[in-house]
Amino acid sequence: MKTSLTIAALLIYCSIAFCQLNIDQTNKTFIIDFNDFNGSGFCPIPAAGQLSSNTWSIKGLSDGNLNFGDTKVTAATDFTRGIHNGLAGTGGVYAFNTGNNIILGVQPIGSDFTPGSFTLKLHNTTPDTIKSLFISYDIFSMNDQGRGNSLNFSFSTDSINYVTIAALDFITSDVANGNPVWEEINKNILLSGITISPTANFYFRWNGDDVNGTGNRDEYGIDNISVTANPLPVTAAFTTENVCFGNDVHFTNESVSVIDSIISTRWNFGDAVIDSTENPIHNYTLPGTYSVQLIVGVSQGNEDTTHQNVTVYPRPKAQFASSNTSGCLPFQISFTDSSTVTSGNIFSHSWNFSDPISGLSNTDTASNSSHLFEREGAFSCQLVVVSDFGCADSSSVVITANPIPVSNFGYSVSGTSVSFIDSSLITSGNLNYSWNFGDGDTSSSTNPNHNYISSGTYTVCLSVQSTGGCIDSTFQTITVTSVGVTEIKSKNNFRFYPNPVNDGVLNIDLDNNSNGEVLITNMLGQVVLQKSIDDPNSTTLDLTGILPGSYMITLITENNKETSQLIVQ
Repeated sequence: MKTSLTIAALLIYCSIAFCQLNIDQTNKTFIIDFNDFNGSGFCPIPAAGQLSSNTWSIKGLSDGNLNFGDTKVTAATDFTRGIHNGLAGTGGVYAFNTGNNIILGVQPIGSDFTPGSFTLKLHNTTPDTIKSLFISYDIFSMNDQGRGNSLNFSFSTDSINYVTIAALDFITSDVANGNPVWEEINKNILLSGITISPTANFYFRWNGDDVNGTGNRDEYGIDNISVTANPLPVTAAFTTENVCFGNDVHFTNESVSVIDSIISTRWNFGDAVIDSTENPIHNYTLPGTYSVQLIVGVSQGNEDTTHQNVTVYPRPKAQFASSNTSGCLPFQISFTDSSTVTSGNIFSHSWNFSDPISGLSNTDTASNSSHLFEREGAFSCQLVVVSDFGCADSSSVVITANPIPVSNFGYSVSGTSVSFIDSSLITSGNLNYSWNFGDGDTSSSTNPNHNYISSGTYTVCLSVQSTGGCIDSTFQTITVTSVGVTEIKSKNNFRFYPNPVNDGVLNIDLDNNSNGEVLITNMLGQVVLQKSIDDPNSTTLDLTGILPGSYMITLITENNKETSQLIVQ
């Protein structure tokens, strides 16, 4: 695994006695960058933007040397040149910005860093003897001058005798670039055959000097120094997470080899499925816990293996029963939960009745629930259950809420013959009719005609049934006679308006200049208003005390009787 740290924060890895970079674990990569460095100097306990002089030593500047433990924070000196983008001109140590990146750099001049060196001190705090070290670092340079300068690597166990590694030598070009930009190159090597005992120090040094060409010198510096003690040829590692059944499992390969290239990857997902993808995605066909194996190999033939369990949690089975799937408005449905889960428990229930007009009653979190349906429509009622592993399932049923019809009719009498006129209402669908004429005869016609055998008073019932099965009935009493005309329904006898009544006032006009009486009855035949008409031209009725609904209005005069439907809103 990798551990990233910035130089300004190195104190958290330091002991009081040494306060240098501690190597506290083998086969662990430490990465040093300079993103918090601002070129403001060096001291044993650095302030923000400074570097630790217990970690770094710098030689070869005209303002003197920085030995381990020294303090160099005076402004405008070789050790405090600040942040610069390049083409500095003035010699000294800089925090060069190479483009969204800061390096530890230097601008060599005749009296600065020709020759000179950066030295990094490390301390072995592991209980093991370090016998090999892998080091990698980046060199940045800006080739704006016609002189070549070196930056060569060496190492030491005593900070006196250094071993030079020629394979890591670096020299800037002695031919200036007419349009110079920061250029980057990586250098790395495995140092083997070394001995760094527990508690011992170790040193890396980068030496700089003029090599060839003439004139001024290029800026350069180092960054991204990574150090791994006793590195293994390869370390297999991956991350994943537990999922709910049906979801994909994502595997992230985090295997590393700091000394070789990984060339092979083999996954065994624990269900007899093999894969060689670097970061595979797998879907298990059954819930359960699976032991996943990852084997990685490097070009030199070494391999490493790691195992990790992944659990695929079962989803709960959402199911419930409803007391009915349809009804006539208004009606209430009860819902009884019967959800199950094979592992764990049902953690939560969430009901949604698709009836937002009902407000807070539209949802519920109880195990069992009920809902009152008060408007027409088809409502998809859904239950979502979640297990204590966070896995969910849902089930739904459609509840159909059917409107109630309003049964009503008018009629006209001629002797013993009566014509019935349907005026029933339904907001949607069609109606089926069932007439009972009060004399034992029936009809299913919409507007039937019926002849009574004898004179008399009969109670007529009309029942209407909607396509949704909802029924309403209304009753009216009529009188028929075999001699003369006792009731005539003539719509020209009187006029009433408005219909529907929405402001509580009903106007009545008579066309035949006769007096009479007005009866308003509800659908049960109960009289809700009765008034005599003394003015045949115009009469006003106050209906403010009558509840909204459907009524029958009847005008009775000396020889006439007329009935019509009236709607009060």
